[in-house]
Parts: sequence; structure tokens; C-alpha cells
Amino acid sequence: MSITHERFSTIVEAYGTDASKWPASEREAAKAYMLANPQAMQLFEEYRALEQLLDEHTIPSLALIEKRVIAKLEASSQKSLTEAFIDWLLPHSERLFTSLWRPALVASLPLIFGVYLSNFYSFGIDSETYMSMEEELYMLSLYDYAEPSQ
Repeated sequence: MSITHERFSTIVEAYGTDASKWPASEREAAKAYMLANPQAMQLFEEYRALEQLLDEHTIPSLALIEKRVIAKLEASSQKSLTEAFIDWLLPHSERLFTSLWRPALVASLPLIFGVYLSNFYSFGIDSETYMSMEEELYMLSLYDYAEPSQ
């Protein structure tokens, strides 16, 4: 039986360079073709070098890969501090009261932030004419008594 170069390359690609794994009906013809043809011998040597490189390469165990994947999933599922605070402040619920409370609270957050910010900064107000917080509260408490009653 005669072997062509294409058939020899197909055998080497499919079955590798171990001749015992080649089809029994073509094994002797393929060996003879390889020994007689320098191109076939070069192809055989290239595939042998490739097989040696592949045999040297080790694959990490499945347990290590599984641990890495689980660790990455856990890291990606962890919430940021802001998300955890919002979930604590506004827990998810299907009740009607909660569904109405969340938008109201979210809408009032800029107002709360503005009040907080205004306590620490005087935006263009002179400190000479600006009263302290105690003085302002005192003046506000007297406001009801300053108006004449009708």
C-alpha cells in the first residue's frame, strides 16, 4: 500500500508521532514513507517537538481553578460601602409603605446635605454680623412674643 504526503501528514496530525497509535493497516507503509522521504521526516520531527512541548505543559488542578473562580465571584459580589449603607438605610421590601418611603427619603437627601453643609460654612456672611447658633435660637424663641396678639 502506497501513502501520499497528504495522507502521511493526516496520520501524524490525527494520531501523533507514536507509531503504535497509527492505524495498523497503514503503519508499515507510513514508516517506510517517512524513512524514504525527507519532507515526511521533517514533518514528523516538527510534530514530535510540538508533542514534547505539550507534554511538558502542566494544567493546574481543577480544585485550584475552582477556588480562583469562586474567589473572583465572591469579590465581585461584595457590595461597596455606599451600596451597603443604602441597603441598610432603605431595605428592599414589597410592602406599600416601603415603596413610598424610599423615593421620599431619596428626594430629601439633598435637603439634609444642604442643612448639614450650611452649619459648617458661612456662604458670604460676615462673621461680625453673623450670630451664633445659640443667639439665633434665642431670637427665634422670642419671635412668638414679639407679635401683638389679636
